[in-house]
Amino acid sequence: MVIVGISSFAYNSSRKSKSWIRLALLVTVVHLVLLVFIAQTSSNKTLLVLGNYYEWFNIGDNSSQSFGSFGTENMQTPSRTSYNSSTRSVSSRTECYNRVLYNSSEMVCTLRTAALKILDRQTSPFNKLGLSRYLPNGSAFLEMKTYKWCAVIGSSYFLLGSKLGKEIDSHDAVLRFNDALVTGFERDVGSKTTIRLINSQMLVKKKKNASLLKALNVNSTLFVWKAGGRDENLMKWYTVSKDMFNNYIKWCIHRPEQCPYVINPSVLWKCWDIIQRYTKERMKNIVPTTGFTGIHLMHHICESIDVYGYVTPTNTNCHYYDVHKCPRLAWHPVEAEKNFLKTLHVGNENDLSVKGKLSLYGFHHDCVTC
Repeated sequence: MVIVGISSFAYNSSRKSKSWIRLALLVTVVHLVLLVFIAQTSSNKTLLVLGNYYEWFNIGDNSSQSFGSFGTENMQTPSRTSYNSSTRSVSSRTECYNRVLYNSSEMVCTLRTAALKILDRQTSPFNKLGLSRYLPNGSAFLEMKTYKWCAVIGSSYFLLGSKLGKEIDSHDAVLRFNDALVTGFERDVGSKTTIRLINSQMLVKKKKNASLLKALNVNSTLFVWKAGGRDENLMKWYTVSKDMFNNYIKWCIHRPEQCPYVINPSVLWKCWDIIQRYTKERMKNIVPTTGFTGIHLMHHICESIDVYGYVTPTNTNCHYYDVHKCPRLAWHPVEAEKNFLKTLHVGNENDLSVKGKLSLYGFHHDCVTC
């Protein structure tokens, strides 16, 4: 009705001009046809009006979402085709980020500049300290298998009772953290473990070391991290990390098939700098959490990543496998790193707000074109 009224106004204002009459009629007909087309396709299309241009994005039913920070409130964006255990098709480029509305891919490309590095046999000063024989070849990480569909499993108490185990195990690769148990919790968190990322305390402290051995899957690959200084002085880092390296050597001697990859601490500060770049408030000058580090690791070897038990509808630091284990995370920039990753969420809003499932594009995804 509004369109017809506008057309009538144009007609009455210039009825002496035949050209204006024809123009008004043409506008009316075109808009009526467009409205019919919208009505017929509204079940699976969203129309975004940008100035004088119409852009169509195939987003599926009820999959519109709003980003929660960085000036992108209530913006709708197309989501990728959902993966499931029976169909794992990769998204087409038409289902990638809406780069017109918000260039999330630019954030992913920025994060990619913080390339994950590991200590290897050529890394100085370790190549001169008798440690090189315990470290992998320089190309070992770069030659790791890449996966199409990965899961990162946080340790949040929120996962208890979630019944997500089957969904989690349907992924091609699964990363878990520290001493997170799966035995007895398979219904909620699955049983598959491809990679396990641990912090240095898991090697240093006997109690934590024992709990790690209890949780460890013999077929999984281990990574370990420990924070260092911003100056990237690895000799200084080694000097203050001797306890970790002494226990690292013992571990590798007794379990050579699971000698962990040691993450170069410089990447942690590069990630911090990137998160701060997209955060309005000043962050605490402490490296990101084990959770963020693990997600960043999987960005390097996965096309798509589903993260469970990291960004959850209810906030809790307690673990699903030990309700009395509620570590303090106050010294990490937890909220900033979670907001950063929520901005990159490409799944639907219901997954995030109800299931606590965060979906991300990895660096190998077709939609990441940097």
